[in-house]
Amino acid sequence: MTARTNIQALTTGAALAGLTAAVLRRMEQQYSRRDTLTPDTVAAMYGLYGTYTAAMGWACRRRVWPLPLPPRPARALGGAVAATGVAAALAGVRTFSSTAQISGTAPEALHTTGVYRYSRNPQYLGLQLAAAGAALASRSGFAALLTAQTWAAYRRWIPSEEAHLLRVFGAPYRRYIGRTGRFLPGMGRLAPSASSS
Repeated sequence: MTARTNIQALTTGAALAGLTAAVLRRMEQQYSRRDTLTPDTVAAMYGLYGTYTAAMGWACRRRVWPLPLPPRPARALGGAVAATGVAAALAGVRTFSSTAQISGTAPEALHTTGVYRYSRNPQYLGLQLAAAGAALASRSGFAALLTAQTWAAYRRWIPSEEAHLLRVFGAPYRRYIGRTGRFLPGMGRLAPSASSS
């Protein structure tokens, strides 16, 4: 690995962390003030997803910060994890009737069936599994770091999203939280503390 690649990776990671923090702050402020996201914030959010995807692609193709893992098992296990993640994310997206619902600008209905019976956040879980699988299959430490960054971003964002959904849907959403895990069945079924008052 060249010094130039290391500098590119460090610069990219730091820039993405800063951009993520800025976009998350903006999303949190808008949800707390108006319970919806503006079109420019949605564009920033999807732009950030695209930037992470490009950085992941670069890290995986170049095997930035190579991990000493056996290639064949890493590819097989990573491919299986990534495929599972893609399936979970697509199952979550298929439930919605519009991109406005997916992006948080039009919360028209509370979804509690299909894959949402098992996970309140199948899209986030699926994207994380897909990224983790790609990092493992490519044996890229930098891709693993990017995966950890997005996991931290989701962990920060989801309580704000849940507080928003409690304000919009009230008791039915609270009951849903009580019976469905945040990511996996049985995990994280408590209501967010910000909304319990």
